[in-house]
Amino acid sequence: MGLSLDKYIDFLEKQNRNWPKAPPRKPVKAKPMLRVLPGIRAVCWENYGTLIRIADGELGHRTIHPMPLQVALGKTIQQYNMWNSMVRKPGEPWEVLLPQYEKLLEEQQMMGVRKGDVPETDSAVVWKKILERLVERDYQYDVRLMGELDEFSEKVAYFFHACLQGVEAESEASDIIESIHNAGMPQGLADNGQKFTFAQTLRQFRRQGRLNSPEKVLSRSLSVFSIDLGIRATSANFFKQVAERFSNAGISPHEVVYIGSKLQDRLALARQTGFRTVLYAGDVGSLQATNEGLRDPQTKPDCLITDLIQMKQVLGLN
Repeated sequence: MGLSLDKYIDFLEKQNRNWPKAPPRKPVKAKPMLRVLPGIRAVCWENYGTLIRIADGELGHRTIHPMPLQVALGKTIQQYNMWNSMVRKPGEPWEVLLPQYEKLLEEQQMMGVRKGDVPETDSAVVWKKILERLVERDYQYDVRLMGELDEFSEKVAYFFHACLQGVEAESEASDIIESIHNAGMPQGLADNGQKFTFAQTLRQFRRQGRLNSPEKVLSRSLSVFSIDLGIRATSANFFKQVAERFSNAGISPHEVVYIGSKLQDRLALARQTGFRTVLYAGDVGSLQATNEGLRDPQTKPDCLITDLIQMKQVLGLN
């Protein structure tokens, strides 16, 4: 058995690697709509794009511009010494791997799901298939460090995504989640995510240095990621599963407020499930909202914040 994923992330962090940086926050020209929401007992956050700033606004398997994907593939090949076991073709190593990577993504995205749902791609499965093909060509790795192939593929997936998209905890995130925790409200995350997402999120809060034990502030049992369900957060049934998670903890959906930056793709679906909703319009890079959606009674959020710390007012914590 190799290092756990958490320990492996720590192992990489100690190497002082030059990870890509998250883009700086670009304020949105928006006016906050604030009021106290009564009866709230728990808080549920969109992770990427709200608590965690990320390139392109949310976690992805590709990037808007091709260069980051090329660099991430190249760094992954180099990090795990894959090149000697790859089929040699003209071009850079990433050029050889890219068609295989794209084909495996397409295969994952064609998996069958219930009507109205969108399948999630398991990055670890993609990398496991790549590694299996390398093993057939006498590829070897340190099993004591990486573990068996399933564990190894999860570690490779983390490294690849860490090279693909820079991430950073939003500047006010530690302060607001700590304030909510001190008020006795449980908090979870609901968003697109991979097997490494919760560990990556905790790492970003620890790196920020203002929360000693973020794992005590954010509940894994109340957090739901797309990888847990096999469907994207834009799916019709995603927030039904999130609601069930809170209901099992004795908290009804109308007692939960969901905060996120994507109106149609997250908040509207959460609202349909019974959650109260708050739109985070604090960063141009993650905000997805239309004027029509803000006016439509079916999608209009209960509040609009431009800084995370404004959630204190929404929750009556001032």
